[in-house]
Amino acid sequence: MLSKTKTTITISHRIGPTRLSDRIIVMDKGEVVEEGSFQELINKQGLYYEMYTSQSKWYQDEELKVEVI
Repeated sequence: MLSKTKTTITISHRIGPTRLSDRIIVMDKGEVVEEGSFQELINKQGLYYEMYTSQSKWYQDEELKVEVI
């Protein structure tokens, strides 16, 4: 992992790579609307989930497919 011993801030409109993050902060219109791990945000089925599923066709790798539990 590139940032194993460092703090890294990534700002992106592409949602797929955020799956590797320990903590994800979702902003909408300048406000924080969701925060959590990838799995927490997928299970919540809020804005992050909507964005991830709308972009999921870009991530054909089986490893990135999502299962809501």
